[in-house]
Formats: sequence, structure tokens, C-alpha cells
Amino acid sequence: MSFQPPNPAPRTQISASATSPAGPDTNPLHTILLIDDDDKMPLLLLRALKRLKPTPLLQYAANAFEAQAYLLARNQFADRAQYPFPDLVLLDLKMPLIDGLQFLEWARALPEFKRLPILVLTSSENPNHFKSARERGATSCLNKPTQMQQLLPHLKLLLGMA
Repeated sequence: MSFQPPNPAPRTQISASATSPAGPDTNPLHTILLIDDDDKMPLLLLRALKRLKPTPLLQYAANAFEAQAYLLARNQFADRAQYPFPDLVLLDLKMPLIDGLQFLEWARALPEFKRLPILVLTSSENPNHFKSARERGATSCLNKPTQMQQLLPHLKLLLGMA
């Protein structure tokens, strides 16, 4: 199953120099791809990630179309040196056009993404959303924390930093 966007949405770039203590010319230990239509999430998450050492590189896709292009190294994401394959995906469930559940189905249908850890973050309190996400292949599901520091133990565990 492949989704094609009608028009690519503008993308917020989070630079390596902002997230990697080693600077922009070196590869960080881990790369996290955040897929969320809330444009405040990258900055909130970035503040929390700075508490991890070494600090992971944060890449951001504002919608599932961008995330698909990122994972497939297509279009503006073709350069893997600039857009490394993620070690972890943080996925919002409630997004326009393609929601997080549809994205999970797409990702898990492709053999190259079956083992990619995908942590679903949602503001929904509905237990059926968590059940649906797990049935579609989510590695783990969490309510979006009120403070991003609450997310750090989960990220450390999924990245093997614990």
C-alpha cells in the first residue's frame, strides 16, 4: 500500500547541530523520527532530548506523507547522510489525511520496516486506540506526557540506552 501526497507539505528541519553535542559534521549515536502534525512537539521534545547523553538527532515529519518519503529516502530525504535512517519513530495517532494507524499498517507491510521501533504517542484516553495501534504493529503506546521529561525513560529503553 503506497500513499502519495497531493502536494508535499512544508517541513520543519531540526538541525544536527541543535541536537548533537558533537556538532553537525558527525553522526550522533541515535536518530529519532518524530511524526506529528503539532508543530510545537519538535521543540518540546528537543528540550527533553538534550538531557540524554549522547543527545539523539531529532528529525521531524509534519505528516505521514513526509514520514513515508523520509523512511524510503525519497525526494528531499534522499541523502542518508543528512537524513539518517531512524533508530526509533515517535508517531502521533491523530493526523490529517493519513492517521497514525494507517501509517502503522503501511510501515509494517514493508519488510524493511518490520523491526523498526515505533512508539505511538497520543492524547486519546480511549483504550481501543492503544489496542488498535498494538494490533497494527506499534512497539509501544503512551499517552502524550504533560512534560516531555516523562518520555525520557521510555526513549532510553527503546534506544537501548537504559
